[in-house]
Amino acid sequence: MGTFRDSADREWEVDVRTSTLIKIEEEVDISVIDILQDPSVIMQLGSDLTLAKILKVVCRKQISERGLAADDFVDAMNQESLAAAREVFAAAAGNFFRDPDREQVTAILKEGGNSLAATAIHLNGAFQKLMEKMQMSPDLTGLIPEEPADELISGSSSTSVPASAESTPVK
Repeated sequence: MGTFRDSADREWEVDVRTSTLIKIEEEVDISVIDILQDPSVIMQLGSDLTLAKILKVVCRKQISERGLAADDFVDAMNQESLAAAREVFAAAAGNFFRDPDREQVTAILKEGGNSLAATAIHLNGAFQKLMEKMQMSPDLTGLIPEEPADELISGSSSTSVPASAESTPVK
């Protein structure tokens, strides 16, 4: 949980719970929980307008308690307040995930405005998970078979390349 200030210098608390994520999915049509499985979610979360919609859901109770209209809340979101809100939302939503995904999700959400960087973080995390599942070392030399290459060089395989004199027509 964290706070940010809007352009009217009002402080807003961002707390993300299961019910919050459900409301975001229902009202904004984005499943934050699918961020690691669906790269299109990264692109959607990169929009400041989408972030403003999400914040309107997250801060709804506070908006009501202060007697504000939802539009007044959104209208007080300038670039500075949206950047601060993105940081706070990233940390709060990231905390919803377990390790080791928590750090990756938080980083992706923080980079939301830069969807290329967010996608790179997503791909790197997916690659790391793949490597862990395959239980491979970073040294990939063991993946390259040596025998087929030796056969091609010696010409002993049925798939060997013919010698130059055999393949060049003589006139």
